[in-house]
Amino acid sequence: MMKSGSANAGRKRLLAIATGGRRAGVWGADPVPGEGEPARVAAGAMHGTKTFCSGAGGLERAIVLARTDGADAPVAAWVDLTAVETIEIDRVWFRGAGMRSSASHRVTFAGTPVLALLGPPGALVAQPWFARDALRTAATWAGAADAAVDDALARLAARPATGDLEALAAGRLRTWQETIGLWLRAAAAELDTRRPEDPGAFAARARTALADAARAILDEAERATGSRPAAAGSVLDRAARDLRLFLLQHRLEPILARAGAADIEARR
Repeated sequence: MMKSGSANAGRKRLLAIATGGRRAGVWGADPVPGEGEPARVAAGAMHGTKTFCSGAGGLERAIVLARTDGADAPVAAWVDLTAVETIEIDRVWFRGAGMRSSASHRVTFAGTPVLALLGPPGALVAQPWFARDALRTAATWAGAADAAVDDALARLAARPATGDLEALAAGRLRTWQETIGLWLRAAAAELDTRRPEDPGAFAARARTALADAARAILDEAERATGSRPAAAGSVLDRAARDLRLFLLQHRLEPILARAGAADIEARR
């Protein structure tokens, strides 16, 4: 529910994002021990820390998942990032090689204004919408995988002579690329039309297949093209660095294990 202002005012705020009038992000990752206290909402303001805050320092608003008193699930808070005096951005926290341009810093809030609470605690992960969003996010993996395939194929084609090994690598790359496309199309149709009984489990299976195919593409492309693309900072090198990190930003194993256990139990 909207905490301040009318629902109409809330729609106007979101419309400003959609039309490019404001830049916004979604910050969900919590700190590990030693990185700060988890974010919480108290007295209409945000306190505590979030990590992997992509776009930090360049955004005006963010949906921040935070704790509230008496709630088991986090709430999605619409936060005013222009109150810069209440925000500390740690720009040296992120030191990885991948996704450097995402500016995914650690952010600590000290009374940052919360403009609205977007639904009750747990609303952001309600099904089937969360599962659908999981598939939309996975589409970005496909874009990075496509970039890796295109660059690898171009490098193989540029060799003075090619043989069976190059041809086999190209065939494998295209197979995994098409696998990703088939899964995305099938998953979109499944979630939008047939609506599986357990959308979360289905989305986890789909994302696992997509992640496995993307990693297979990166491994094959790197083996086929050798060390030169990495040394030259090529499109393939950047796609590999970014995508390997991006694929770690989800925890599919627990969901997949629960779904597998249910499948086993159903056949007993």
